Amino acid sequence: MLYLENQSGLNFINYEVVIVDNASTDSTYERVINYKSDTSLNINLVSEPNSGLMNARLKGIKSSLGRYIVFVDDDNWLDTNYLSNVVSIFNENAKISILGGISRLPEELDCPESILPYMKSYAVGRQYDSERELVGSETMWGAGLSFRKNELLKVINHDFLCIGRSKKIQLSGDDTELCIVLIRNGARAMYSNSLKLQHNISLDRFTMGKLKLMNSGFGASLPMLRTYVEPFQKRSLKNKLTNSVIHFRIGFILLAIYKIIVFKLKNDSISLAFWQGTFSSLRNKTLWAKIKLINK
Repeated sequence: MLYLENQSGLNFINYEVVIVDNASTDSTYERVINYKSDTSLNINLVSEPNSGLMNARLKGIKSSLGRYIVFVDDDNWLDTNYLSNVVSIFNENAKISILGGISRLPEELDCPESILPYMKSYAVGRQYDSERELVGSETMWGAGLSFRKNELLKVINHDFLCIGRSKKIQLSGDDTELCIVLIRNGARAMYSNSLKLQHNISLDRFTMGKLKLMNSGFGASLPMLRTYVEPFQKRSLKNKLTNSVIHFRIGFILLAIYKIIVFKLKNDSISLAFWQGTFSSLRNKTLWAKIKLINK
């Protein structure tokens, strides 16, 4: 909360901090109540009983009063000019409705060298090489992701399939799904080098076991997300052949099994975890039925 209190350049606007208590089992709600009496921040505390990151974000969106929405997770430390830069960029670019930027690890955070090649799995680094408007199905991660609220309200009742982290289950793809749904609805996105934050990730997440768990979550979202991006794909022979195979559940399952075998033989445990996650989603017939409705 300190990094929200220290935001600069916001004297000309009113802003609120919407905190969503997402089915917590600790003293989160009580601690926020106590904190409200000791801060100048305009805090709106709401509860969402259905666990899952996307459920919490949808609740926050519905409960907010402002024109712009910025997703700030509990481990996101915004640079002091983050919010003022969001407002400036939106004011200067009337056609842009989605903004994302750069995240970095705090200098004092000692990440194991074996994990450093996988920083993008942790939503750390530059998402694109240059500041620009995104094209096609390009998306951005959820840390610090910002929106025009009126665009979010257009899709607020969409049946989102990637609900995000839920209790002990590590799911993924929620931020990507939201971006693609908005883009398919006509929204335009921009990546900006001026939006910077520190991602203060807990050290206990920097293990190969946790990394494999995350990649399993990424893989579990693949069947849903690939269906969303299909209309944006180039109509190449390779894409046509791939889509003809995975259009049917059995074809997608066979592809996942093939990938699992390949990465077992290569002893690539990270890629193996990804495709094992994909296979787990494909086994769910109810989920597959929802996936088939995406492009209808």
